[in-house]
Amino acid sequence: MIDRIFKYATIQYYSQFILGIIAALIGFNLVKNGYIIENETIKITIQNISYIYLCTTLPFALWYFNKQINKNRNETNELIKEKKYKQQVSLRLWLIGVGFIANIILFYSCQNNSFLYVAAIEAVGLIFCKPKKNTIEYELESLNENDEE
Repeated sequence: MIDRIFKYATIQYYSQFILGIIAALIGFNLVKNGYIIENETIKITIQNISYIYLCTTLPFALWYFNKQINKNRNETNELIKEKKYKQQVSLRLWLIGVGFIANIILFYSCQNNSFLYVAAIEAVGLIFCKPKKNTIEYELESLNENDEE
């Protein structure tokens, strides 16, 4: 079970970075074809939305994942436990990844470095979510096993 979850989480994790590369290519093509947002009011509004998204989803994704994993620890059915864990891994990575990918595209379309900084912060958030087998094993241990030690 651990190996299946690790493989699934690793694919989800690296897909975020691959999508980031694709977003950079899309952004480059947008600039090349002249699709640049010129209105400063729109740029500032988008920038504020980007900041709000970063400040809410990054801590929420990490907090919610931890909360749900702790709830999932005492699940006795291994298939349900695996399914719930995979869902939580996907949710956490996609909440952070959407901001990462969107800010890469916004960097190109708005020609503003602040979007690049936000994308970098989101990338660091993704790095904190990198799957490791020993972490997965720990997160799937039941609370009763932890109490015995």
